[in-house]
Amino acid sequence: MLNTSAYVKSGLSVKPDWIDYNGHMNMAYYTVLFDACIDDVFESFGLGPDYVKERGGSYYTLE
Repeated sequence: MLNTSAYVKSGLSVKPDWIDYNGHMNMAYYTVLFDACIDDVFESFGLGPDYVKERGGSYYTLE
């Protein structure tokens, strides 16, 4: 059966030095945060560093 619950990972948070002079998270750090999040998701699906090494490939972000 398909699990449709949301993926929840605690421990990731916005760091104080990511906040700009307007009190908002600087846009450059969205990429940093999303990159860390996707690493956690891939790892939870068994697609982490060991998977990549065994298959001699990797994942990339395409814009």
